Amino acid sequence: MTTRALNLRSHPGQASLPGGKADHTDGCVERTALRESEEEIGLAQSKLGTTLFWVHTGTPFISKTCLLVHPVIFLLIDPEETLPSLVPCPTEVSAMWSFPLELFLSSCIPAEYSNIPLSDPTTVDTHRAPQEVFRTYSDVPWINSEPYRLHRFRTHRQLIKGLSADILIAAAMRTYGRAAAYTLYAPGQPPWQAWVDYIVAGDRSTRVTRWGDGESGDMLTSAHAYATAVGVDDAVPQQAVTANDTAAPRSEDLVNGTEIAIVESS
Repeated sequence: MTTRALNLRSHPGQASLPGGKADHTDGCVERTALRESEEEIGLAQSKLGTTLFWVHTGTPFISKTCLLVHPVIFLLIDPEETLPSLVPCPTEVSAMWSFPLELFLSSCIPAEYSNIPLSDPTTVDTHRAPQEVFRTYSDVPWINSEPYRLHRFRTHRQLIKGLSADILIAAAMRTYGRAAAYTLYAPGQPPWQAWVDYIVAGDRSTRVTRWGDGESGDMLTSAHAYATAVGVDDAVPQQAVTANDTAAPRSEDLVNGTEIAIVESS
């Protein structure tokens, strides 16, 4: 994970994944992800095929500003050597940190991860009551005024929410081969692919409800916070597929003792 630099115009200071807009010279979203990772956190593209391997490119998500975002997963097989050597670009990234991917499948911290300290809840959100629990969510109107469930996860550093949370949930489901233990979508929320098709086909500027989550660093209607619900796990597990990515995990994707680097390409 990265913390976005405070000088950035969009989402300053928020938790994010390495990534950015495609360049015409990239040729594919995987190359965009590699280039942006090298620019933002110093992960050398030359490692591809030696200690860095492509695992999976998911079907797209939509960002809050209606950019098409392709999640790309790479496998880093020498994290102990490579991660300490990474140097963030100070104009884009103020900090780099890690958080267990498996935790995005639950509403609370499992016993085996109980040694992970969570951040002071009073420091991560100045517009709503402090998030004392691990996961909360808000159902907000978005594309064509249809509902969107915005998940928030309290980590040892700061909240991971919105698009970053959506990508990490999908990656965790694919990696661990099981569904999230909670309800992913708001009642009436369409599949991600339906929103992708809607935005690609039409005039996005007139069809999107402009909303802000009311958290620090969110410049868009940041004074307004939508109602917050405490996340709980369902009594009956959800099906092990997502509306965004229905492909089953592949055994060759899962390698013990390695680091999975997830980057986004828009």
